[in-house]
Amino acid sequence: MSSRKTIRVALDIALTIMIVLEMFIQFTGEFLHEIIGFAFFASIVAHIALSGSWIKKTAQNAKSGRLGARRAALAAVGCLLAITTMVLGVSSIAISGILASAGFTWPFGTYALWVTIHTVSAYALCALTVVHLA
Repeated sequence: MSSRKTIRVALDIALTIMIVLEMFIQFTGEFLHEIIGFAFFASIVAHIALSGSWIKKTAQNAKSGRLGARRAALAAVGCLLAITTMVLGVSSIAISGILASAGFTWPFGTYALWVTIHTVSAYALCALTVVHLA
């Protein structure tokens, strides 16, 4: 197995472990939940960077009209994952206890609204991740 492939597999395993840990905030507590969440988002950036050639080829195939059904479905799930991840990231900032303790206040919407958005996007991310892994 190439070193790039080894890194991808290790990253995918780490992402899977992190998403499972993130679902158990009642056991990890809010502080660890936020730390793991930060590591999760950093790992997502790395995952996307490592998938750059696949993303580029998929975009080229879509532009030229040669995108097969399987790749189109994977791309659609990937786009939904990207949108959901961005919403989850914004809502994470909005409700962060760590940022609040540093004096940061989210200027838009109510805390309750952002908690709801965070919860819904987290569940959506979990469901989409299962599809993405399958």
